[in-house]
Amino acid sequence: MTYGYQVHPFDLAKRRISDSSNKLYSYLLATVIISVILVIISVIMFFVVLLPLGFTIADFDPNNIYSSLETIIDVSWIAIFIISTGGIILVILFIIIYVQYYKLGSGFRLLQKADPMFMSPQYASYGIIGYVIAIIIGFFVQGYAGTAISLAGNLSLVVGFYFIYKTFTDYRQQGRFSKPPTKMLFIAVTINFISSIVAFFTLFSSIGTIVGFIFLLIGYRDLSRDIALILPPGATPTSSQAAVPVKTEQYPIQQAAVEPIISGKAFCSSCGAKIDHEDKFCPNCGATT
Repeated sequence: MTYGYQVHPFDLAKRRISDSSNKLYSYLLATVIISVILVIISVIMFFVVLLPLGFTIADFDPNNIYSSLETIIDVSWIAIFIISTGGIILVILFIIIYVQYYKLGSGFRLLQKADPMFMSPQYASYGIIGYVIAIIIGFFVQGYAGTAISLAGNLSLVVGFYFIYKTFTDYRQQGRFSKPPTKMLFIAVTINFISSIVAFFTLFSSIGTIVGFIFLLIGYRDLSRDIALILPPGATPTSSQAAVPVKTEQYPIQQAAVEPIISGKAFCSSCGAKIDHEDKFCPNCGATT
């Protein structure tokens, strides 16, 4: 027989945040791995397929990707098929990543509704969802306007992750979160925001993007773990480790079986006749047992 139980909205919100941040960590890591694989395959294709067929580095124009792709198509359909397949996979991954960003933002909105004492989760939600909206709009806008929208989205994400840090700080002041909150996410998006502003410094932009991405991975990993350590409203830790959840299993209590007492035979102290334990008088001589 199974027994259903209702999960508290606060725990549901924590579960959504943990799940989304954990998936963001996995998908971003998968994006890096696939990108590296594509670069390796592209280099191999260049030396093994394109170079013998007459395609040189001079034929590749980074300022005109479409022209370069047309040249590659003329040289080798295999190369363009592999590159296109990898590109489609990356596009799908990016779509999934932005969906998880939206779920992460909505998770903090649910957290604030379940525990409206602080507004920090609500502001975190605004910042993250604002970033997703800016990315979608910026995709359809070209030129300086698109760049400005992209920068606004990155700034919105910086604000959102600051309030994530503030959320954990508020809970810690209440004693509902025992460890110091991680600053990795806020540092990561700040570095990426600065890198996008000074993108014309190619070296700094590349280094900043790489460092920011590494911090982003660490931050999402920490967030998926830390959110589970926040105690629900009204809970009070009894020790320094009280905020760390302990997974316990509940089992039905089973009473130990008690063996019945078996009636046996005894002897009368007066006449020695056999009597039962329940007998108060000896059936032979009438003496009290």
